[in-house]
Amino acid sequence: MRYAATYALIAILHSQDAFATADGDAICMGTPLPPGFVAVGALWSSECGTTNPNTNNAWVLGALKDNVVACEAPDYVSDSAPNIGYVACQRTLSNACPSTFDGTFNAVVLRTATSCVRDAVKGTCDEGSVDVSGKCMKSSGYSDCYPEGEMAVDRYNALDFFVAVGKGSGRTVASGADVDLTEFSPPALTCDYAAIRMHGTPAEYWPLCLVGNEAIFDRQYRFPNDRGYLVRRLYYDPVCMGPSGKINAMIVRSPDKAAETQDLCALPREWSPFPHRSMVENFSDLSGDDARHNDACGLGGVGPARLNANRIN
Repeated sequence: MRYAATYALIAILHSQDAFATADGDAICMGTPLPPGFVAVGALWSSECGTTNPNTNNAWVLGALKDNVVACEAPDYVSDSAPNIGYVACQRTLSNACPSTFDGTFNAVVLRTATSCVRDAVKGTCDEGSVDVSGKCMKSSGYSDCYPEGEMAVDRYNALDFFVAVGKGSGRTVASGADVDLTEFSPPALTCDYAAIRMHGTPAEYWPLCLVGNEAIFDRQYRFPNDRGYLVRRLYYDPVCMGPSGKINAMIVRSPDKAAETQDLCALPREWSPFPHRSMVENFSDLSGDDARHNDACGLGGVGPARLNANRIN
């Protein structure tokens, strides 16, 4: 196996902040995964401190990409981008990953959240739902015709999101056409966005693009009594729309621990990649003793203290 040739590199990655450069490089278990790489196999190495050669103590690394089979799902608290933009879309078996005690699935198929939801199939789910990461989720189905004024989730529904957001067909349609409209829509509309509207997420943590989902930051409406999902991290994801290199994606978490102290990210003040999205500029006010800086919400912020989060108890 090629893994034997990686032992020397393990020591380098373990002792320094070097990044892997190719498939088959390895890193000691417990060391943060380098951005753009995931664990695709396991092995033992004397360089990683464990004396028992029958115990795996290092990960074999593979490049992050759609449909890569990984031994572990992303850690949305500690992993970096672009890794956190991927989700465990399917469970599977891998001869390269550590076996489970009962011989069940020991690996996951990673895909971007966009492709996982966009290509989901009905499977055994009821009508109107699709199988996303092993759970049946209600979905509107993919549409290439969301007019700009309609690209916003209901501020009163704490579980609705837009996923697989991209550029629409650009065609012009009448208000009576088969598009997601409201009674206030103008007579003619342009199909600016393509997206899927989904109810809920299949996991405790889930990556979302900011476009269309900005209302999640408006806790006054979406999160009475802390119900719904909360924004825990902000980052740049090339899959999402917005200026290159600027924050355009978020990690949301279901608030299953109501008593836990949490820093909730605020919508960046500069977030307005398209003129009409200025409608969300007042979301996530940063004021009072609860406002603070959290690196998970971006390195910038408001004022000398770089405020970008609000703490809740």
